Amino acid sequence: MTITYDPKHPKYLDEADVREELTRVYDLCHGCRLCFKFCTSFPTLFSYVDKHEDQDAGRLTPAEQDQVIDECFQCKLCYVNCPYIPELHEWALDFPRLMLRAQA
Repeated sequence: MTITYDPKHPKYLDEADVREELTRVYDLCHGCRLCFKFCTSFPTLFSYVDKHEDQDAGRLTPAEQDQVIDECFQCKLCYVNCPYIPELHEWALDFPRLMLRAQA
């Protein structure tokens, strides 16, 4: 798994790497939930994860991951309210940029 948002990075377009990063970020977002009210991506994400007894974001299908991606409209409200962005935390979450990477 590579945390990169640089389109020139060799792993940027690697689908397996993107899916692994989606799982990591989805799991962290599911645990925090501060972003619940910002756009439909998050309620969709949380409902998909919550339907599994162990609440493991790794159980989402690629179609479910893609639904979350498709619902992001790049308002960036999640980013400006996230306590785990690269500038503030080692987890280095950048949900909007990850959604762009996943769509590339």
